[in-house]
Amino acid sequence: MKKIIFVLIAFFLSFSFCFSADIDSVDSNNSDVLVPEEIDWTQRFILTELKELRIDQETLKREIYQDIQSREISAIDKALSYSANTVNFFFVLLTVVIAWFWIVWWKTIWDIKNATKASMDRETKKIISQFQKKIEELEKEQKINILWRQYNTSDSDKEKINILDRIYYLKPESQFVTIEKSNVYLSMWLYDKVIEITDPIVSWDRAKHQPHAFYNRACAFNAIDDKDNAIWALNSLISLAPDYREVIQDSEYLTNLMKTAKVKELLK
Repeated sequence: MKKIIFVLIAFFLSFSFCFSADIDSVDSNNSDVLVPEEIDWTQRFILTELKELRIDQETLKREIYQDIQSREISAIDKALSYSANTVNFFFVLLTVVIAWFWIVWWKTIWDIKNATKASMDRETKKIISQFQKKIEELEKEQKINILWRQYNTSDSDKEKINILDRIYYLKPESQFVTIEKSNVYLSMWLYDKVIEITDPIVSWDRAKHQPHAFYNRACAFNAIDDKDNAIWALNSLISLAPDYREVIQDSEYLTNLMKTAKVKELLK
């Protein structure tokens, strides 16, 4: 009996040892999979900056919404207080002045009160409308500022075009957005897009305020081997902004034009 018990104990111990060894081997194999690779200092810094930027954006959104709500409440409260005080003042004044006409002219007093109230209501609506327009303009500017921050931190050209389209939707009169869009198209080698998007700018009188449009057009025309239009764009650029001579000389898009006589003459 003792021998049988001893054999069973020995068998159980050997089985436990083998089972634990298998578990250790499985854990050691899985550890290579589960343990992440260490990130270097640059990646950690970028992740931290992106996290802080996201927190700042969320904080800014909350502050904007709180500011807009407080402005709306304050504007409505002031308008209503102004309306109530003005109506009461005029009503009391008119009542005192025409009190002795009360019996004969009671209907006239009522009409005057209604007319005064209607006038005050119109004035109140006008004030509220003006405040709402200012609040909407402030909200639009804040949205545009947030989109510009996203644009400056984006590394994708397609995402930049997307963001610029959203900014243009909020502020279609901005030529700066169009210039930035042409810069992105130029970096994407979409030269036809560069020429197309800058066509309206160079045909406007305000083109003198956006000489960079002519620079982008010169780069795009030169890239598609249209040297005549490229030189014409450079000529227009230098006539509007002579300081661009150094930019033209250092441009990698215009290297082959530097040897032409016309361009050399322009850059003197």
